[in-house]
Amino acid sequence: MVEALQRYEQNLLPRSMRLWVEAMLDIDPSDPAQPLLPSQPHPSQL
Repeated sequence: MVEALQRYEQNLLPRSMRLWVEAMLDIDPSDPAQPLLPSQPHPSQL
């Protein structure tokens, strides 16, 4: 799961997996991106 979240944040997941992560965590893809893993900054914050 952690690897899926890391890849989601990096936009490296296939569409089906990205949709699965969004459904599991109730993420709205139209909302501004927020870090999912607190120990790592979001790529947009680098």
